[in-house]
Order: sequence, then C-alpha cells, then structure tokens
Amino acid sequence: MPILAEAHPVAALVLWIFLGAAAVMNLFTNRIDNQFALLLVGGGIVAAVIAGRTDELWLNAAIGVGMLVLTAILFAMKAMGGGAAKLLPATAFLIGWEALLPFVITTLIAGGVLAVVAILWHRMAGAKDNDARVSFGPAILAGALYAVLFQGGMG
Repeated sequence: MPILAEAHPVAALVLWIFLGAAAVMNLFTNRIDNQFALLLVGGGIVAAVIAGRTDELWLNAAIGVGMLVLTAILFAMKAMGGGAAKLLPATAFLIGWEALLPFVITTLIAGGVLAVVAILWHRMAGAKDNDARVSFGPAILAGALYAVLFQGGMG
C-alpha cells in the first residue's frame, strides 16, 4: 500500500513535511536525526489506520525491514551514513511495493547527481583529498516524490 499516496490529505502532508525536514536538515548539517525515521514509520502506521488500509501493512513492514538490512550493510561498509541508512527504509515503508523500484532507482540517480556536485564543490573549494560528504536525504525526498507522483504510487 502506498501510504504516502493513500493517506488522508492532512496525514500525507504531515508525512511529507517530516520527510522534507529530514532532507533539509541533512543538506545543511550532514545529519539526519533518528526521530525522523521513527516519525515517518509511526506516522505511516497512524495514516494507514485513519485511511482504513491496514490490510497490507505487513507488506510495507517487510519492505522496510528488507531495506533496513540492505542499508545496514551499506553503513557497515561506510558507503552510507547512519541517518540515511534509517531514513531510506522508513521512506520505503511509506512508498509500498507498487512504486518501490521507481523510488529506489530515482533515489540512486539523484544521489549520484548529488555526489558529483559535492565532489566538484569540494574540489573547487581547493580540497586535495577525496573526503567530500554527500547528503543523501534530498535524494531520498526526490525519489519519494517521483515514485508517488509519477509511478503509480497514487493508488
């Protein structure tokens, strides 16, 4: 169930605000607080209950847990920060099965673009090392927007 698309409009707006705030925080501080992932999952459950669509929450939970395992591995390999490793599964939980692939692909493409921009910015600032930090939160937001608006995440 695409919770972000099928939730009551007010509940969906609150979830989008949480996701947007996490992306903005990540962009400006290179951090994503843990409460954003918790608010998204908790808010998603409440939104599904309000919408009367709890029948497929188990599938959303399985998607979120599967994505959490994958991002935990990426975090352990130092390929992803801890905040993004929690925000990505929480957002996948909200996206649901129907638009999961477009969400992941768009998020990866947006993340790649952000990485190139961060590396170029780092180099233009005169840095000699390859330690450019990439904020992945905005890429997660972009992937969610694309998946919900353009790829069948609208129910």
